[in-house]
Amino acid sequence: MSMPGTIARTTIKPKLTLPLIAFILSFLTALTIVFALEDSYRQIRTGKAHEAADQLAHALERSLSHSLNAAYGLGAAVRHHQGRLDDFQELAKYIVPHDEHLYALALAPNGTIDSVAPASRPLLVGNGDLASLFNGYRYDLELLKLPQDKVTFKGPIRLGNGSLGAIGILPIYIGKHPEDKTFWGLTVVAISLTNSFLDFDLKAVKQRGYHHEISGTNPITGKLEVLLSSDIAPDEQQRSIEREIMGTSLTLRLARINQLGYRKLFLAICLALLICSFIAWSAYMGIELALQRKELKDIALYDALTGLPNRRLLMERLELATDDANRTRRKVAISYLDLDGLKKINDTFGHATGDKVLVEVSSRIQHCLRNSDTFARVGGDEFVLILGNLNHEHEADVILNRILNEAKIDFCFEGQKASISVSVGTAFYDTHGMHTHQLLAQADDAMYQAKKRGKNRIVIAPIRHADNC
Repeated sequence: MSMPGTIARTTIKPKLTLPLIAFILSFLTALTIVFALEDSYRQIRTGKAHEAADQLAHALERSLSHSLNAAYGLGAAVRHHQGRLDDFQELAKYIVPHDEHLYALALAPNGTIDSVAPASRPLLVGNGDLASLFNGYRYDLELLKLPQDKVTFKGPIRLGNGSLGAIGILPIYIGKHPEDKTFWGLTVVAISLTNSFLDFDLKAVKQRGYHHEISGTNPITGKLEVLLSSDIAPDEQQRSIEREIMGTSLTLRLARINQLGYRKLFLAICLALLICSFIAWSAYMGIELALQRKELKDIALYDALTGLPNRRLLMERLELATDDANRTRRKVAISYLDLDGLKKINDTFGHATGDKVLVEVSSRIQHCLRNSDTFARVGGDEFVLILGNLNHEHEADVILNRILNEAKIDFCFEGQKASISVSVGTAFYDTHGMHTHQLLAQADDAMYQAKKRGKNRIVIAPIRHADNC
């Protein structure tokens, strides 16, 4: 009776062992794919977070830069009048109301403030002097460290009304010849940082799943000042992304919002699918892993909404275009494009409608271009166009005017009419400069002038000489 039992045990054991070995091997293979896919998802999330941080930091820098430019304009007026600016209050009445971020302007001959406009706004809280921004150092020692022809940023600080702001300081030297120039004093611009940050749709950043915080060390008190912070805590397992804003002490931090349970749910579903059908599940996850890796590569070089090249790919192609221009002695046009009316559409009909308009306008502009041209999205409604291989600068006019006509569109949403157009600023390689960042900056300034002159137009950047400010 014992022999049949022994035979039974030896026949059952291989039936259980082989499936068990197959299950263990397939399970280990599936785990490898799961962890590889999870790592791919993590890299994609990180790539999107870096892109969101870059876009937000770029928008903040542009806002601060436009406001700080008031110091340059005020400095030019001081130099033009050889240090006697009797109509300072009238000039300030024109400048300050046109920039809602400006809090006040000031003149400081020999480093001591003697005029503030509007006169009702004290520059610093408690009527503090500029020396407090430099740890109380004497001006004749500290001014030697201030860079010439460049605004020095100090902030965040408490302005005279108690709000958080920043100070821009520009040293002014008077004289017709470089060897005869003497130090006159400072032009000072005070910015309301609170107003600057309210311009940006930070609620949309939160809706995209990011915790944001903007902070900086107060140069007077040495304490950390938090200018803006979302009310939802970030995921502690995710490292925050930091961006220094315009080389100042201000720092933007962006982190994923805590999303508990997603990974466990994902693994549970994967295990259930593995038990039900390992082969089908393995094939799906292998294809998904390949697609995610391709998406990771696309995120690094292309804009997710429009499919256009992003800032990174733009800079690569701009370098190639300028190198080719050096070899062939031809022209390259660099144009900054900004959509007119998109903010109104977003505010009235929602960002989903605004995104559809962005895609439609981008598609129309692309149809106006040659195969060799590059059209990139660098911000919310900001684009950069590279027109290379031009024999003459006038060749760019035909393409840019075609874009101007094609991008002027009338829409009807929910029975309400809305229109979109584009403002264009253009600079040319070697006419306006040899460095890519310099050309982009001049094209951006020209676009800003197109906005100021009524929008829906093309402005060519002026040719700046070395001694211009």
